[in-house]
Amino acid sequence: MDVRLKAIETNVSKITPIKDLTYLRAQVSEIREESNSTSKRIHHIETFCSTFSDITDDIINSRKHIEDELSSVKKHNSWLENQMHILSKQNNSLYMQCLDNQTRQMEKNLIVFGIEEARNRNLRDNTEQTLSAALTEHLQENRNINTNNVIDIRALTFSRVYRVGNSAKADRDTIR
Repeated sequence: MDVRLKAIETNVSKITPIKDLTYLRAQVSEIREESNSTSKRIHHIETFCSTFSDITDDIINSRKHIEDELSSVKKHNSWLENQMHILSKQNNSLYMQCLDNQTRQMEKNLIVFGIEEARNRNLRDNTEQTLSAALTEHLQENRNINTNNVIDIRALTFSRVYRVGNSAKADRDTIR
């Protein structure tokens, strides 16, 4: 019996280390699973960080490109403003010259009212002859106006004589 007890004790003493080994195996297996899970999460985090870094680099490069483009646009805008200022000055100068020329031409204009149109509407009115005839009749021949015979219509010359307005309208103004 002693031998049996010793054999049982020996076997029981072997069971405890086997239990310990089984427990350790279970623990190692659990640690391996956690390690694999942690490795996967770390890999996902590293991938995310890499992607985030790439996106950040793209944003920085895009920002730099946009700043360069904005600087270029600002320079071009400044140049355009300068050109617009120069053209505005030139335009104003040309406008003033044009206005001066118009004023000088208008100084020489004489507007005469009340000269009758040609009686026959089918005939084209020779406005210069009509004006000369009217001036001769009303100024030169009128002794109340031309008292000392100083007005000589024949000495007058006209550069342009035309009527203003529609020919259907009676008594259009005459401009010389």
